[in-house]
Amino acid sequence: MVRRTRLASAGELPYIAAMQEMKRFFRRFRREIYWRVPAEPVRWRHPQAYRFFAELMARGYHPEGHIDVVPKFRLIYIANPKAASSTIKKSLVALLDRNLASPSQVHRREQSGLLSPSAVGVETFYRLATAPDTLRFSFVRNPFERLVSCWEDKYRGRPLVRGDPFVNVYLDFRKQADLRLPHGPDAELPFAVFVEMAAATCRMRIDPHWNLQDDILGMPGIALDMIGQMEHFDRDFARVIAHVGMPGALRDTQAINASSRSRCRDYYDDALADRIRRAYEQDFDRFGYSSVLPD
Repeated sequence: MVRRTRLASAGELPYIAAMQEMKRFFRRFRREIYWRVPAEPVRWRHPQAYRFFAELMARGYHPEGHIDVVPKFRLIYIANPKAASSTIKKSLVALLDRNLASPSQVHRREQSGLLSPSAVGVETFYRLATAPDTLRFSFVRNPFERLVSCWEDKYRGRPLVRGDPFVNVYLDFRKQADLRLPHGPDAELPFAVFVEMAAATCRMRIDPHWNLQDDILGMPGIALDMIGQMEHFDRDFARVIAHVGMPGALRDTQAINASSRSRCRDYYDDALADRIRRAYEQDFDRFGYSSVLPD
């Protein structure tokens, strides 16, 4: 059994919090330059659309990366990692009649054809985001299962040496939290340590795979019409199919990057489960998930 070291909470990690805030500042600065210069005429032509877009870019969790727009079908999707996002993107790409060489290309806009808000344009995106006939949707997942899936996909079996972006995040965290935590080419990240890291940083926007889902979906100005649950994917995605009105167009919803479902009780003990209940309380409450460990 792996010895668990009680890690510092977010409030006890001022360096990581400060560094994340600095990174967010520079990311916002780069993104604002990217969209503000071509959008400058909109400031005078349609100030309401300009203000809407500026607020979204300033306060949303990386809207250029997380929001996919399909104007032809009046769809806006907020991608929530580890909640069927790859599968949903694959289905949206199918609407565009694109054939991708590999599943990973659904995440590359130049191959997928899925548009970001700035690629659509400030005025067009504003009209879509506020129109009553647009379907604005996302999907969520039980926080317990989402973290298991993240650890299985991003950390299990990976040596703890720099080079892998997810391992880099952990090693940066380790320097501030506890240097006794595992590292090196012969070490792997125990699930218990990953959970402690995720719980301590889930509000810092360090990585969307374990960030609060409530934060990701809380894009300013975008009122979601549907929040589906991954556990009821077929039932909930049927509303997207109905909105499109072309059942055959969304021809394949076979899961991409699907991890085999494991019993959460095989991963969590009582202390770890309590840690997640506290850290992800907003997700449990907003999205209607029980705080009891699923079987």
